[in-house]
This record gives sequence, structure tokens and C-alpha cells, in this order.
Amino acid sequence: MEIEADSKKFLTIEEANRIIATLEVKVLKLQELNKAIAMLRSVTFEYEDEHQNLVSAVKLNQQFHTLSSEFYMILNTLLNTGCVVKDIETGLVDFYSSHDNRIICLCWQLGEKNIQFWHETDAGAQGRKPLAQLRQQSVE
Repeated sequence: MEIEADSKKFLTIEEANRIIATLEVKVLKLQELNKAIAMLRSVTFEYEDEHQNLVSAVKLNQQFHTLSSEFYMILNTLLNTGCVVKDIETGLVDFYSSHDNRIICLCWQLGEKNIQFWHETDAGAQGRKPLAQLRQQSVE
């Protein structure tokens, strides 16, 4: 599970769109795992029997680490395909791309059927602009 610091993968709109079907399933799984991990973090228990406390703690930690491992394996798979998960709760994902010799982000959110938006790398999701505007810039 190695990720290099400068290993950005650049995708075209078409390449990013081909990933969407499997991306949606994986983002939903990440959301599910994230909720389960958060729930496990919030669990507290206290038994009068010290042995029972230890047994419960071991089981809880084992579940936590199993879910965390699965979570990071999926996240790593997404990173290796060029996805940059920006917000798990909303299912917001960026893809690095280039346009007019500059780096941009293609932007997708859970529920969208394909890539419909883009933004500058420093703008974030609040700077999302329709793809039609990007295509229009290419024509001008």
C-alpha cells in the first residue's frame, strides 16, 4: 500500500467517466465503513469482571482494525485509479486533469451519473463550474 507524494494520475473526462460505475459502489462502501468505524469508536463498556473487560476490548479492537483495514484498502484502490476522495460523507471525488496546459480537477459527487463539473485545483468544490464552461473556453 504505497502511495508516492507526487504520484498524481491525470485523467481525461472520458477516462474519469468510465470509473464512475465502480466508483459509486466503492464510495458507498467507504461511507458504510466510515459509519461503522465511528460507531465502534464511540462504544464504551465497563464490566465488574476485569477479564470480561479485556475480552470485550480485544473483540472491539479487532473489529475496529478489520474495518479500518478494509476502509484503507478501498481508499488506496481509488487513489491508484486516479480518484482523490475529498469528502466521504457527501461522496465528493476529484480527478486530476489538464486543460490549456494547466492542472484542473474534474469533480464528481455521489448521485451524479457522470462528470458534470470541474474546478481549479485551489478552488475546491465550492468553485465547481459546469463542464460546458470548460468546453466553451476551449473553443474561444
